[in-house]
Amino acid sequence: EELSEELRKLDDNYRRNLQRAKKVFHNRMDNLQRSQVEREAQHQKTLEKHEKERAEFEKRLAQEEEQQLRRIEQLQKEWDTRRENLALLKRKQEHSQPHEGTNGLPSLSGSQEMPFATAPPQAKVGHKRNVSSSSFGVSVSPAQPMDHKVAGPNLNER
Repeated sequence: EELSEELRKLDDNYRRNLQRAKKVFHNRMDNLQRSQVEREAQHQKTLEKHEKERAEFEKRLAQEEEQQLRRIEQLQKEWDTRRENLALLKRKQEHSQPHEGTNGLPSLSGSQEMPFATAPPQAKVGHKRNVSSSSFGVSVSPAQPMDHKVAGPNLNER
């Protein structure tokens, strides 16, 4: 009988320990599950925040590009107006004071009018650079050889 009492106590202890271990395991799994859900919710909030910030950045970028285009447009209009005014002024001066060429005939003013100011300098949009044009809007092509003589002292002669 003493042996059966000890056996019963041993079985009870085993069941309690097993039940306690299962309860601890269940609590740990619940905690892990809860923390995983919380982390995923926080991650989702972060993604939404980043998405919102990205959208705001794209909007600001578009606004800046639009402003830049308006500035370029304004510069173009100013350039056109100034050029027209200068051309008009030059024509008025030529009509009031006719110039004569070397052979005694009036010079051709229309074809000689501001040869390098016929087009506005190209506006640079973005980060692309057109290699064939300088920042002054003068285009150089193989059909137009350039004279590379430099005015001033010749440093090659010594």
